[in-house]
Amino acid sequence: MAVVASELMKQFVAITHLSPADRPPERYLWTDAFAVLNLFQLATITKDKQFHKEAIHLIEQVHATLGKHRTDDPWGRSGWLSGDSPEVGLQHPCRSGLRIGKQLPECTEGNRQSEWDSDGQYYHYLTKWMFALNTASAVTGDPLYKDNALELARAAHNAFVYATSAQNSLRMYWKMSIDLSKPLVNSMGHHDPLDGLVSYLETHPDNLSKEIADLASICREKNWVTNDALGIGGLLCDMYRLSVLATRGCLDEHPTLLGFVIEASYRSLESFSLDGLPAEYRLAFRELGLSIGLQGIPRAKVLLKGKSDTIKYLKKLERLDKFLPLAESINRFWTDDRNQLARSWTEHRNINMVMLATSLLPTAFFRN
Repeated sequence: MAVVASELMKQFVAITHLSPADRPPERYLWTDAFAVLNLFQLATITKDKQFHKEAIHLIEQVHATLGKHRTDDPWGRSGWLSGDSPEVGLQHPCRSGLRIGKQLPECTEGNRQSEWDSDGQYYHYLTKWMFALNTASAVTGDPLYKDNALELARAAHNAFVYATSAQNSLRMYWKMSIDLSKPLVNSMGHHDPLDGLVSYLETHPDNLSKEIADLASICREKNWVTNDALGIGGLLCDMYRLSVLATRGCLDEHPTLLGFVIEASYRSLESFSLDGLPAEYRLAFRELGLSIGLQGIPRAKVLLKGKSDTIKYLKKLERLDKFLPLAESINRFWTDDRNQLARSWTEHRNINMVMLATSLLPTAFFRN
């Protein structure tokens, strides 16, 4: 599987113009976050230093591209999103968040094209990049990446989290403008508070105490159950990350959170059905997100089994074992060359390739 993952990532590096950079790069924050994880893990497995160099280069290119305004910005803005000088921006590229990387510019008042196709900032993409930066810091030993993740966490939290006037409670916007000055979609992403809480706890918990308290208040007793494949996969990934935090004693102030997430994962999988539809009616990256998450279950069990204060979660986790064959089924389907000819694959080629590589190389995500 590492050989297939390696070939997928070599193709991704070439077609997105990471290397050689002979044309403007095609950067997309979600995809690039997983690509960074894959490249670091391939460097570890193959001992090929080129993968490591490409991971570092990809981080730099994301910051230099998505940390700046678009060249076709409707308002003529340019430079770092923060407005910092070129030199300062290099040191603090995430201080004002990072663009999604959509093909179309942000909607203007006179041109309300689909928000789905338009640029801006997504909170759940920013948390994925925090995870990639934290991984980069762990792999390289460079604390600057973790400092960048901290600045990104603060920028995201300040922009996306707000107090409601009616109930005096906190909520989150789903999508913000490129400069984080206004919400573009007011509704809250289902798992955004959970993703944020886990990411803050992994990043700099001592320096994000208020932000952690804010998201913990939103998360309290929240129903995380979903029937969306990618949503379930994200829930399972958060379950694994919470298991890591639990073994480190980092969940003492959130004693019920891991149990709630395990239960929600079980209920979500119980209600999920992978219809036997042909490839053109399926979205690979969403299914592969589920496959990645499922592969965190046995790894979480190993972690929790080793500590007396976390072994209580094992019985709950064992209920999830019956769903594990689903991951192999998804991987087998999307590694079939015939299914990769479908329009649903080719229209989302970059994200599909990277997510498939992660699913075939799950240690890229589950490094602990």
